[in-house]
Amino acid sequence: DMGTIFKYQYAPAGIVENNFAKGFNVYPNPFNLQTIIAFAQEQKNTIIKIMDMLGKEVRTITFTGKQCTIEKGEMQTGIYFLQVTDENKNVVNRKIMVQ
Repeated sequence: DMGTIFKYQYAPAGIVENNFAKGFNVYPNPFNLQTIIAFAQEQKNTIIKIMDMLGKEVRTITFTGKQCTIEKGEMQTGIYFLQVTDENKNVVNRKIMVQ
């Protein structure tokens, strides 16, 4: 809601980071062919890394916009970690599952 957005606009950095954590959804999750990362705010040079369970980097995407589609591509069935770093170096980790 609009109230929340304005409340955090001038907040200290810590709250902005938490805000970034709430600032995107990944769906569908689990997914078969592709999943979408939908951001609440327009992103600029946000880095999206996909890592497997062993921490090996599977893919890195530099993204600008509000909605990023991730194709399954070569990814095997299993659990992966999504590491999203925005241009202010806020980092959020999410677990995603390929079916």
